[in-house]
Amino acid sequence: CLALLVIAGFGLWRIVNSPFGLHLRALRDNPQKAEYLGVRVHQFRLAAYVISAVYAAMGGAILGFRIGLADPELVHWTHSGHLVFMTVLGGFSSFFGPIVGALSLTLLQDQLQSITQYWRFVLGAILAAIVIFFPRGLAGIATDIAKLLARSKQQQVVA
Repeated sequence: CLALLVIAGFGLWRIVNSPFGLHLRALRDNPQKAEYLGVRVHQFRLAAYVISAVYAAMGGAILGFRIGLADPELVHWTHSGHLVFMTVLGGFSSFFGPIVGALSLTLLQDQLQSITQYWRFVLGAILAAIVIFFPRGLAGIATDIAKLLARSKQQQVVA
């Protein structure tokens, strides 16, 4: 499973940092402008959909293999919502944001469950605060802090 994760992550990294990924970001930001610049919107969206379907199918196959059955409960909205929460918490605009979100949500959920029986309410409040105050997620906060530290270090060198 870990080897497949590394291979899938490397493949996704290659896609994101390729001209194809640049076209997809252009489509995300402004589809009309991308089309005007010559990007074939329909073909790129279809390709992105197919690639995401392949990744989803791989994840489903691994999950079915790990738990040993295909339970209809696995397609309930709460499972999809959990993945969305991980992505929002970590930040969907960076490559490592969803990974940071998955780790953070798992750790936060474990800690909150041991502290209070109202852990879902507290978790929802934390997620709402992150969406409102930090729309780029935890990875965005880390990026901003790194830029701030680099800028202050650069100012110390100049002075």
